[in-house]
Amino acid sequence: MVQLAKSRGAGKVAIIGRRDYPLNLANEVGADYLINIKDTGSPYYQADVVKYIKSINGGSLVPRIIVATASLQAMQFALDVSGPRATIVMFGLAGPEDRLSVPVLDFITQDKVIKFSWLAPLVWPEVVAVIGTGKLDVACLITHKFSLEDTTVKGIDIMKNSKEKKMKGVIVIE
Repeated sequence: MVQLAKSRGAGKVAIIGRRDYPLNLANEVGADYLINIKDTGSPYYQADVVKYIKSINGGSLVPRIIVATASLQAMQFALDVSGPRATIVMFGLAGPEDRLSVPVLDFITQDKVIKFSWLAPLVWPEVVAVIGTGKLDVACLITHKFSLEDTTVKGIDIMKNSKEKKMKGVIVIE
């Protein structure tokens, strides 16, 4: 998402996360600000993210937000750091019981927009074309490779339950 935002003309991009490994990867591909909201020992830790966002954004909150996770906490947080006329795009698949608390009057008076998208079927041709240009380094996201035979047991278990550093696993068919 960092690379895509940058390739589409985004100015400064801030990444908010709970682990330094993905934050460091985001830094490698062009993120301007890294914010860790969980690990107080992290060099990126910010206790008051709203205050920090305002300090790096000229006193304003954020005009464009991409939530690339199913974390309800992240989705709710996006609402809190959005500024006037903000657009928030939620890409994660929420659970059946998940609920957001939207400050409705704030969203109406500040003309904010929330969009939801999961798997984004209408943009796949564009995504494949952008990757084909070489402008996005998707190889850097691949931390694990599995054979087709290892995918159902080993691969899924590692990607779902392992505490090791991981981003994306791919199936290699030979």
